[in-house]
Amino acid sequence: MKVASFAMPTPRRTAAPQRADEQPQSQSRGLGDTVYESVETVLNTYRAMPQFLYPSVYGTTAERSLIMNTLDSLPLKDVASTVTITMKDTLGTPNLLGVNRPALGSIAINRTGYGMSDPAEVVETLVHELGHSKDYPGRIPSVLTGGHSGSGPFGSPPYVSRYASTAAPEDFAESYATYRLHPDRLKEVAPEKYKVFEELNQKNFMESFLDQPAFRETGKLVGETLGKVPYLRWGLSFASQISMVNLAASGVQDVFSGHAVRGGMAAGAAAALAFSHAHPLLGPAAMTLLGAHRGLQMAQSRGAGTAGQALASVGAGTGGLVGGYVAPLGLTLVGHSLAGPVGGAVGLAVGALAGQALGTELGGRAGLALGASIDQALSRP
Repeated sequence: MKVASFAMPTPRRTAAPQRADEQPQSQSRGLGDTVYESVETVLNTYRAMPQFLYPSVYGTTAERSLIMNTLDSLPLKDVASTVTITMKDTLGTPNLLGVNRPALGSIAINRTGYGMSDPAEVVETLVHELGHSKDYPGRIPSVLTGGHSGSGPFGSPPYVSRYASTAAPEDFAESYATYRLHPDRLKEVAPEKYKVFEELNQKNFMESFLDQPAFRETGKLVGETLGKVPYLRWGLSFASQISMVNLAASGVQDVFSGHAVRGGMAAGAAAALAFSHAHPLLGPAAMTLLGAHRGLQMAQSRGAGTAGQALASVGAGTGGLVGGYVAPLGLTLVGHSLAGPVGGAVGLAVGALAGQALGTELGGRAGLALGASIDQALSRP
């Protein structure tokens, strides 16, 4: 028996927005504000970037080897949809072989379940649980809006197993496992479901770009390293989703307080982050909007005119895209070419930690300087 359960987010309290009648003024930020903003930037970058990190795997050496070999046989986009995979002594009953919480990206597998002494059964269970992650690739947003199993042929016969008939998500997961491990059987038993997985298996240009040794090897190393700190992977994944909710709430508050453009940027960035898994252009769009949002805040706090605000937004948006999206991916490739997985991990860390913030700051400053020159020229008699 295999069961999926889900967890829901609790939004953080957002900062109070500036009132529409307040005069723009230069504001000094304390260390706490700087740290908070840096953390938010890293979390949003983590959410927007195409995922290539392997799950952090917990178990014996033999179990971890079996799991990693299985993951290596799957497309990278399917592997990276899960955050942690843990082998447990029990899940309460030997009938329950595995549990997936897609909202958290967490899989638990029962090593003492019925038949689990057979490595083939462990692989079958693992791939089934990965099927639930495939069903809900966006985690919390996917759980809230419904997964792939909510439409199409899933939940209706023919079924590849008796357990598949218990619920549409279980039908999806059982069909996914059959598609990956016994594709001819799925094609024979349920050709319509086979066709769905053939379509889902198609890679877009970014997924094709990422599915190469540089990103796989780096993703393995980073996943293993982060997994050494208890709950870090889970916390990072969950915090990135909370940050997204917080950003959306902040944008809505800005809109209602009279800052429609600034609030629209924040809300648009949050929406793009929420569904970045659905289209390869949504991640870059999110980074651009986040940068533009920061650039507009910067210009307004310094009392810039119309040209300054517009150009600061454009400059910071461009810098945010390059620094927050292109830099981590590019530095991962460069680092890997120079020093293998360790170099790739260093490049990823540097790009994720500094790329978006630095790109936004430099782009915003350049836009402000150009805007000031234009405003000054226009004000001359």
